[in-house]
Amino acid sequence: MNTPVCPITSQPLQNPGDTVHPEAWSIIMPWLNQLATYMDAAQDALGKRLRIQDPTSGKPAIPDTTIPINLELLEPLWIIRYNLLTWTSEAARHLHTVVPPTWGTIGAFWKIHRHTLTRWELAPQAIDELADTYRITLRVIDRKTTTNILGLCPHCQKPAYMPRHAQTLTCHTCSTSFTRSEGRDQAVQAIAYLWLPTSQALTATRLITGKEPPSPETLRQWAHRQKIETRPYQGHNLYQPAQIVRHATPKT
Repeated sequence: MNTPVCPITSQPLQNPGDTVHPEAWSIIMPWLNQLATYMDAAQDALGKRLRIQDPTSGKPAIPDTTIPINLELLEPLWIIRYNLLTWTSEAARHLHTVVPPTWGTIGAFWKIHRHTLTRWELAPQAIDELADTYRITLRVIDRKTTTNILGLCPHCQKPAYMPRHAQTLTCHTCSTSFTRSEGRDQAVQAIAYLWLPTSQALTATRLITGKEPPSPETLRQWAHRQKIETRPYQGHNLYQPAQIVRHATPKT
């Protein structure tokens, strides 16, 4: 009789009823052990907190040179967040416990329960998908400080990249020359009309207004009262930053 093996590590399963070898979780534990740090870095890559530094002094430059949101990262960041929350919810349901509320406690949850979950029927699928999510996270945050940043051409609205300290760029698509601030303005305008999950919609709102956006709870209340529109996506609501801005901005 053949000894069953782990579908992740190909090692023999240690106990009857096991679905994965304990070492299978080691693939993703370095990530989950420091999940809050990784997610902060991923959010930074989106453009929430990063500021361009003056190449001479090393100090942050003026506020209007804040790095524009990197539109290409919106989808992978949504996938990362969705996969983490989905599998954490599934594991918590299996263990009959509450879902941890923060990235730090989510990482601790997996660390604490990894050995208990060796018998979980969904463990092979969870590890496989979380390992893919880990690889996506590494791709998002693996960028040098001198990497190019995103703006949009004011003429053709195509994405354009410029070195961090460059002040002007000529668009490779239409040959239009524009400044960093013009590229940022176009990028901000572009994200205003995207439909985004809560955290990313609020990040976009902050970039557009330069002020703290409303809380997620306020956003849900506005949606419930039909003050702003939503679009359903995989069990969650998507929001349009332009509508949030209009509703949040005091009328004069």
